[in-house]
Amino acid sequence: HQLDILHRDLKPDNVLIDEKGIAWIADFGLAISEREQSKKRRELAGTPPYMSPEQIQGRVDFLDARSDIWALGVMYYELLSGKLPFRGKSRAALTEQICERDPRPLQQYGPVLLTDAVNQVFLKACAKKPSDRFSTTNEFAAALDHLLDSGLSDQNINGESTEKWFAQTALSYASQQGR
Repeated sequence: HQLDILHRDLKPDNVLIDEKGIAWIADFGLAISEREQSKKRRELAGTPPYMSPEQIQGRVDFLDARSDIWALGVMYYELLSGKLPFRGKSRAALTEQICERDPRPLQQYGPVLLTDAVNQVFLKACAKKPSDRFSTTNEFAAALDHLLDSGLSDQNINGESTEKWFAQTALSYASQQGR
């Protein structure tokens, strides 16, 4: 984003984790610069369950970093719950859910670990209006750091460290996806 490039297809398959645990963004095939997007008005590009409302409606002229932040919020929800927040059976149903409906609160998946504060971070990342989202990935990261600093890492549903729980959840999800 610092180079005015929007990825437009952030999803688990396009985030690689190296042996040191560092995440790397991959597959910039749909990436677009601010200059390029001003020339386009309607284009549908990306993976629908991870698209922001403005993206799934083809509003390329409205895309900015907050659209990629939406996709990161969807991955955050998926990592914590094991489910996508929006799961329409058709493109039209998925579009309606993304644009009009709220997903199931995260705390319904694990009320001990997945608190309202955890859900509020998701809701801000995936606010329907871009102006209500985190404005930068640094702002989103700061909110996640605040959750960790406030004790999230000290517990999970089974009373174990969240680091172990998140690792097991991620491995389980990856094995289910054939990765």
